[in-house]
Amino acid sequence: EEIVKLVPETIARKNMLFPVAREGNTQKVAMGDPANIFSIDDLRITTNLEIIPLLADEEKIFSYIDKYYSNNPNRFKKNDDIKKQDYIKAHQCGFLYGGCEN
Repeated sequence: EEIVKLVPETIARKNMLFPVAREGNTQKVAMGDPANIFSIDDLRITTNLEIIPLLADEEKIFSYIDKYYSNNPNRFKKNDDIKKQDYIKAHQCGFLYGGCEN
């Protein structure tokens, strides 16, 4: 939940990206075009974090944006039993090219 809140929905949709994980001052982001320096700079300025772009399937990025942003008001519940690491791993396994990172 915290990871998604770092990236505004408008930026996620405009730049076709989705936050995957945050480690310290670094934000990993799934992108359809990880070579798009304009999108990376836009996100870096918005979040004030260093951005690590990761190649991901565009259709899956859009499905995650739809699932976790404003189109689904129940996307996070207070009693949600999904732990942060499970959330991150689901994203890494679910739509990043190359599969799960162990």
